[in-house]
Amino acid sequence: MIFKFNTIRLILLVFSTFCTVVSCTNISIANNDTKKQDNILQVASNFDLSELDYEELLYFSKICLLTACIVDDGLKQNKFLSDGGCPSRLKFCSSIESNPTLYDTTIELVIRADNFFHLGTGYIAVDHFRKVVMLVFRGSATRYDWMQDLSIFPTKYKPYSYDEYEKLVNRGEIPPCGNCKIHYGFNNFLKSLHPRYLHKIGKVFKKYPDYQIVITGHSLGAAVALIAGIEFKLRGFQPIILTYGQPKMFNNDMVEWVDKLLKTDQIDYILKHKFGAYSNLNDNHTQIESGDKKDTIFSLGKGYFRITNERDYVPRLPPYYYKHAGLEVVITKPDLPQELEDLRYIGRSKDKDEKYEDEILGIKEDKDEGDEKEGSRRKNLLDLHPSIQERFHVKEHRSYFVEINECDYI
Repeated sequence: MIFKFNTIRLILLVFSTFCTVVSCTNISIANNDTKKQDNILQVASNFDLSELDYEELLYFSKICLLTACIVDDGLKQNKFLSDGGCPSRLKFCSSIESNPTLYDTTIELVIRADNFFHLGTGYIAVDHFRKVVMLVFRGSATRYDWMQDLSIFPTKYKPYSYDEYEKLVNRGEIPPCGNCKIHYGFNNFLKSLHPRYLHKIGKVFKKYPDYQIVITGHSLGAAVALIAGIEFKLRGFQPIILTYGQPKMFNNDMVEWVDKLLKTDQIDYILKHKFGAYSNLNDNHTQIESGDKKDTIFSLGKGYFRITNERDYVPRLPPYYYKHAGLEVVITKPDLPQELEDLRYIGRSKDKDEKYEDEILGIKEDKDEGDEKEGSRRKNLLDLHPSIQERFHVKEHRSYFVEINECDYI
């Protein structure tokens, strides 16, 4: 696809400014009704989410929120949550009523990225009651995470675990990713995946071979979680990838490759038909097998699930070109509190932003400003569009069962 330079600059500018608003303000935004209603729920589904699904999605959203505590050294390695592993002022870290596995969960590793902008910062926690190892990545913490470290242009994708990728391709276990393109800024995360980090994370995974691996994150952290999930899948692990409010990242070719790698179509089929016990869903197995029914999206122990708030615009950004892979679960109630009845399993759905690109952007390119410096355009954008925060539904972007914003609220 050929982009006009000025159009791309405009989209990048708007996307960056929105993300700056998300990460750098605590402004309360009125939740006004809009005249346009999303057609996001028109995809048929015959799989009903269970109370267990809801409880797990709520739990992992709180786990995502804890990444905000890393900034002030609020997470302590080799400690249980109940023993100072996370700030005791949080009920999640001090009250068994709020977190029944408080005494069973340890912070195994705090990950600090080597790059200045902290893309890839996160932690690993182990919940011994649930028997799950969680790799969690932090969302945006500064405007530089978005505006400086990210560029909207697509670039050729090459996995960091390229040797493992080549072996799988040569053995015919996965298809090659010939024309795969990825959002350039998110691709920068691969540069921070030094072997020592992969080794440390992999060592924790191997320490608990009978535990389920969940790789998760919110917003920018969701994008990083997906990239990391792909890397560890190539390395032979079987993670569940769970993202909240994730932006779009891939071109069509890479969407198809990721969905084949993570068995998206097979898992969607199983869930919608409640075949459940597909224990042989692995890299060299493609035929659906029937078995005992399972009632949750986590029952298969693998897969890539995107949780989206129906009024959150980040999952529709960047507009044009980029698409989503994975299986979608929609929260139909924009504000908190959100309950089980507010969830709907969509599965694999088409991108829904095309009708709303003008609404999302909310501005038209001024040809007379074509030569204006990008810094001035960014500086004046909020002044030109005082309703941009409401337009971009910043509050909804933070509303995923809890308010995922600061080291607080839980």
